[in-house]
Amino acid sequence: MKRTFYFKYQSKLILQSEQEIKLLRNIVNQQRDFNSKLVHECKVHSQFIFVGLDILMQVDYTPENKSEYEKLVYAIKESTLIFKTLLSNFSEHIHSEYGKKTNFKKETLSINEYIHTIIKDLQFYLSTSGQPIAAHLATPSFTVLLDAIKFQQVVRTLILNARQHGSEGSINLAVAKDPSGDTWTLTITNSYNPTGNKQEDNPGLGLGFGLFISKQLIESMGGELEIHRTDHLFKVTLCMKDALG
Repeated sequence: MKRTFYFKYQSKLILQSEQEIKLLRNIVNQQRDFNSKLVHECKVHSQFIFVGLDILMQVDYTPENKSEYEKLVYAIKESTLIFKTLLSNFSEHIHSEYGKKTNFKKETLSINEYIHTIIKDLQFYLSTSGQPIAAHLATPSFTVLLDAIKFQQVVRTLILNARQHGSEGSINLAVAKDPSGDTWTLTITNSYNPTGNKQEDNPGLGLGFGLFISKQLIESMGGELEIHRTDHLFKVTLCMKDALG
């Protein structure tokens, strides 16, 4: 009887060990895949930035090539912004992995002016990629208490994810204040393409993990982030506190 119990106990321990080993292997493989994709995206953007700058150094700015010259400048600028967003998200990911607390530096901001500044940097890229952004700002505007840099990181990530998963048509961004309290919302919607954009040279690729980081940042700032994907619509809603009036 004792021997039977012992063998059953040993078999149970072995099974648990095998399950734990399998789980650890899956975690390691996911981490390797994550690192591989991140390195690939960083490499693509850094190469484009350096090649673009090299071209600019060799080309004279003249009235004849003004249009193409300015397009290249914008493309380099926006690729740099996306590259910076990737690195910022990765930095937050590392902080989270090692249990480090993210520090926030909140300041008072005029919401319409602040959001306009964020989307202005991406407008050229979005327009040339076939998905211009249409901003529906608050009427009237109001002030908020935010960490300007980290919230900007979140909004950029969400817009680029909308671009990545969307089909042709405008990306709509709307800001509204709850008239009954101190909360406010930022909503991003566009037509949803379930297959995503598979082009290897698409600068919007590689930001999927950014949604997870964005959710962590927003919750750490006392807000909520909801993501909805249906057959035809990609929708992200941020609900924040500290609308000051």
